[in-house]
Formats: sequence, C-alpha cells, structure tokens
Amino acid sequence: MYELRKVTKLYRKGRAAIKALDDVSLSLTQGEFLAIQGPTGQGKTALLQLLGALVAPRPAPCCSRAGTSLGCERGRSPR
Repeated sequence: MYELRKVTKLYRKGRAAIKALDDVSLSLTQGEFLAIQGPTGQGKTALLQLLGALVAPRPAPCCSRAGTSLGCERGRSPR
C-alpha cells in the first residue's frame, strides 16, 4: 500500500518557488494500478519520486509504503 497525505513539493528557480505538488493526497492498495499523465511541468515526476521514496516532501507530511513511514512531521504517524 502507498499513501500520501497533504503532500506539497516545492522547487526553487532563482528566487521563485515552483509548486510541483500542492496538498496532494493519494492512497493505493495492493493490486491497484495508477496511470499518471499530463503536460510537462505538472508534477508527474515529483509524485513518482515521492512514491518511490527517492525524495522527501518538505515540510514532511505523513507518507507511508506498506506500513513503513517514509517521512512524517514530528509527532505525526503515517496512520
């Protein structure tokens, strides 16, 4: 199972902050499939990087994969 709760991912471009993901929540159970499509620069890669635990969201909301915490704000649990 994969779960993201209220994830926001920001990138910096000079002084500007680019929001790749804004308050995204997603839950996938075992056996489910997900197709991701959209125009360039809309956060597809950022979402996949978070799901694969290649990057951590900042600030770190609750994220989990098969019951394992991938990053949570202090005092919050992934469930």
